[in-house]
Amino acid sequence: MQAEELRRTIARIPPVTRFFTICSVLVCGLVGLNMLEPSLIMCSMYHFELPFQHIISAWKYGKSWTAVGYAVVKFLLQGYRCFTAFMLPAGVINQSAVSTVSDLYFFYNFATHVESAQGKFKGNFPDCLWFTLLSGTIIVLTSFSLETMYTFLPMHHVMMFSCITYIWSRWAKNSTVNFFGLVPIKAYYMPWFEVFFRMLGGKSAVLNSLIGIFGGYIYLCIQSQTMPLYNLLPSSYGQRSQAAAQRVGSTSGELFPTISDSIYDKGYLKAPRFLYKWLNYPMGGSVRRTAFYQPPATRRGYEPAKPRTESYTSYSSGFQGKGHRLGGD
Repeated sequence: MQAEELRRTIARIPPVTRFFTICSVLVCGLVGLNMLEPSLIMCSMYHFELPFQHIISAWKYGKSWTAVGYAVVKFLLQGYRCFTAFMLPAGVINQSAVSTVSDLYFFYNFATHVESAQGKFKGNFPDCLWFTLLSGTIIVLTSFSLETMYTFLPMHHVMMFSCITYIWSRWAKNSTVNFFGLVPIKAYYMPWFEVFFRMLGGKSAVLNSLIGIFGGYIYLCIQSQTMPLYNLLPSSYGQRSQAAAQRVGSTSGELFPTISDSIYDKGYLKAPRFLYKWLNYPMGGSVRRTAFYQPPATRRGYEPAKPRTESYTSYSSGFQGKGHRLGGD
């Protein structure tokens, strides 16, 4: 009976979140049992650098095509790291059980919020998977680029968590988050609170978080079809209404003033048709929108999350109810 209940509970987790969660738990278990070496699944530019040098050497010094082909295969076989690195929580490397559980829990928490029927992707599997693939690619490429300039330990699980947190904070920006159950803050500021606390872990931890936030930001630029930094131009917002001008910095009885959407918050990025066909998923669940184009049937456009009060430390029903701490009775 308990096994059946566990199966139903797992089945209720959105598919992308479920995949990440199960794989991460398995990786933690295998590493904890000394059945898997973390270095075998981590991803760094240096894992590709030596095989690439072998390709150049084989080509430059006129070795046989067999030698060149062998070097190319060795290079390509390292590609699995670009996927497995996202399954390795930072707590495993630090050998901290508390940190590992915290990493797994918070990743599951925010990923569920983003993917669920009440979240940004409204339970749409292909669209959320496409977001994961795009942002993951941006994260890996950015990480490789920064490794040429800085010395740090790339932790892609942390990067993806920061990316998801950033996407959630942009969608639910006016929700109130009880940070560790104590400090009420706007969800809008959640990624920067995370960066602040990552500072306790040193430069590598901060860089990992910033890379993830950058990945989320570029995804939103692609979603809205705007160039990076375009949102900083005053002309990008058009003419502001008097009501909006009065609302900003309001000193009324509200705990926080309402934060309006930025230009790159608008729109929705639908997955390509081939991904829908491959997953055998119906195409009609979502509509492609940008900051400048709204299909006639969806003129109301982007609908951000309604302001709610959430807790950063626990999770129970995912954006349901009003004013209840997640995990409460």
